[in-house]
Amino acid sequence: ERSLAETGVYRFKQLTGDKLTNRTFNSQHTEVMIKAKVINTMSRLGMPEYQ
Repeated sequence: ERSLAETGVYRFKQLTGDKLTNRTFNSQHTEVMIKAKVINTMSRLGMPEYQ
């Protein structure tokens, strides 16, 4: 379980970088949410469609 979380964080950092660019907490939160949504969309588009 912990390994899956660590793998997810590693993948997130590899794709988006390991630093946040915004200074305020609210802006950082928004930045992380946008990055996560982009990664989820990329993952969904890369999955095969089953019928």
